[in-house]
Amino acid sequence: MGFWQIATIVMTALAILGGVKWTNFKALLKEIAEATAVTSDALDDDKLSDKEKVDMAKEWLDVVLAVKKLFGK
Repeated sequence: MGFWQIATIVMTALAILGGVKWTNFKALLKEIAEATAVTSDALDDDKLSDKEKVDMAKEWLDVVLAVKKLFGK
């Protein structure tokens, strides 16, 4: 079982147990998928351009913001 599958299971359990809004949870999963895709594309050629670094940082920041929104912090 990969990291993202485990993370998804943990987030699902937390969402169910914590009564978190489904829309915020879906938004978090969407942001994780987008960040993973951007990171995968950037690492595909084993070279990171400055633009790729910025794009990755923006996408992972979106993940952090989605987590904060989900948990209200």
